[in-house]
Amino acid sequence: MPDNERIEQIQPDIDEKKSVLNSIAQKSPWWVTSFVVHAFLVVITLFWYVGISTPSDGIFIISEPTTIPPQMEKNEKDFLYLKVDIDEKIEHPILTEREEERNESPSDQPFEQMEGDSLDKVSDKPLRGYLSNDAIAPGGGVGGGFGGPGGLLSLRQKGTGGEGKKQAVLHALGWLMRHQNEDGSWDVRGHTKNCGKHTKFPGHCDNKNKGGEQYKIGVTGLAMLAFTGAGFTHMSREKDPETGLIYGETVRKAVLYLIKNQDDDGCFGESREEGYTYNHIIAAFAICEDYFFTKSPLLKSSVIKAVTYCTNAQNPGAGIRYGYKNGDNDSSVTGWLAQVYKSAEMCGLEIPPQNKDGITAWYNSVTNKNYYWVGYKGCKEKEDEDGAILTGVNDHYINYPSLTAIGLMTRIFDGHERSDKYVTGHARHIKSKDIYKPHWEKDTDADFYYWYYASYAMFQMGGDYWKWWEKGIGKVMLEHQNNNQDCSKGSWEPVDKWSFVGGRVYTTAMGALILEVYDRFPNVFQHIRK
Repeated sequence: MPDNERIEQIQPDIDEKKSVLNSIAQKSPWWVTSFVVHAFLVVITLFWYVGISTPSDGIFIISEPTTIPPQMEKNEKDFLYLKVDIDEKIEHPILTEREEERNESPSDQPFEQMEGDSLDKVSDKPLRGYLSNDAIAPGGGVGGGFGGPGGLLSLRQKGTGGEGKKQAVLHALGWLMRHQNEDGSWDVRGHTKNCGKHTKFPGHCDNKNKGGEQYKIGVTGLAMLAFTGAGFTHMSREKDPETGLIYGETVRKAVLYLIKNQDDDGCFGESREEGYTYNHIIAAFAICEDYFFTKSPLLKSSVIKAVTYCTNAQNPGAGIRYGYKNGDNDSSVTGWLAQVYKSAEMCGLEIPPQNKDGITAWYNSVTNKNYYWVGYKGCKEKEDEDGAILTGVNDHYINYPSLTAIGLMTRIFDGHERSDKYVTGHARHIKSKDIYKPHWEKDTDADFYYWYYASYAMFQMGGDYWKWWEKGIGKVMLEHQNNNQDCSKGSWEPVDKWSFVGGRVYTTAMGALILEVYDRFPNVFQHIRK
């Protein structure tokens, strides 16, 4: 963990330094001038040395400074960003930035007022304060072939999601805001300590003893994604109408929490216990998405380090699972990794081709070529083996084709055409049975994880695939969201297939993300959604 007491200062302007030296030279004896010049050169050399990351084990890491925020009070200035110019070139860097304009501020202004945090390229559609990037569209902009996030309501003016789904998202975000810890995190189990703090929402949420605290970093990233998926970033100043809480302040605190818990290797989280890569990857996804919208230089170093860690941790020619390049892969964690890479590319980072090719190779290796269903850790011969389960824990839930949905969305993110045999094969398999449609008559029907991936995949497929899926998912999410005027309002009960891991924070963040499908990403295939 970095030392939180150490604050890196912004590099002074070189021209200003030269001006100071000239003044000294004119008014001082020659030995004073010599001393100052040499001292200045020593300082510059030290800054140059600190900015260089030393490669180890044959791994090259992009040379970027470590961003370490100080302990801050509410109105204190945010952490500072040190920009170091390095002349020495590193061969074959893991990540290289694309050449594009960056609106970055060299000043030490407060976080929300930095000149680099400009609103010039965002617009409100159609409600005030909901960020949408007009410059990003399918086939253009930094999003490449897929395009970039559109922000809440960016497409809703065309009659896509509807007012009910919009309000459901806002209610979910309201619940998350009320249950965020002061340090910016969300507790998987302990979030109930924040219940009842707002007089309009009395009572206590029943988390049903669900969730594991070891996933705090990952759940915090997931909750943050629910806000960025709605277009809210650390710059947003709009308030929740029911509590007066500021959306942007919630995101800002989450960002700072994650960065304070990012180590020198770029990994989020203190623990390297089993499953920590899940935490890191989801947190990296969240940081990338906030940076995509804001281009804040305050996040740049963290983003690059986080994504570099992902590329280094991935198994060569394959995917990833619960460790660092240990040869173990699964289709679930690899799906989140693919989302990080897509988001990083939209931020202007180049992902090494071998990493992207490795993900495709992994899904090819675990796809049944006759039926195009996807396996968890290997290619399966039986259809009912294409979902992920834990024996004795959640094997009594319906075994949905969640991994096939992950494979489908990943291939679309990677630029595969709609006519690609894998793409059509995956989509047809998901649509092959009515039991695979969203329904929630009993708790064992509920699987937010499957619904998330299938919603985004079928939305991209469009046409009959999306029509088949959309009616069911809207009904399920709206009917089962808590609407009572108490502390649970806006949340979903932690009773689905995977809430034993993430609890109510998980179901609520995932529920918001599912309902944001209409506006979060443009439809890459440009099919009409009715």
